Amino acid sequence: MDVNSFTLTIDGAVRRPIVLQYDQVLALPAVDRMVRMDCMSGIRSNIAMKGVTLAHLFCLARARGSACRAVFHCADGYCESIPLIDLLRHEAFL
Repeated sequence: MDVNSFTLTIDGAVRRPIVLQYDQVLALPAVDRMVRMDCMSGIRSNIAMKGVTLAHLFCLARARGSACRAVFHCADGYCESIPLIDLLRHEAFL
């Protein structure tokens, strides 16, 4: 994937829909975390990762109180819907 064509769109149940380019996402405040990665073969490892929290992105877009799920549309056509409460509880980040 060409990062120059990447966009992150946050719309739907928000007061301020936003579209961010890759460099704009990188410019947002980021957190550093150790994340456990589990491989299908059973191998596990802890990896240091850095990214912007979804809580911060939801705040920027001013998510409405009625918002209950985040729907992720991936470049390969895969789509996933996850309850906001789960994303916030687990401090999800990109």
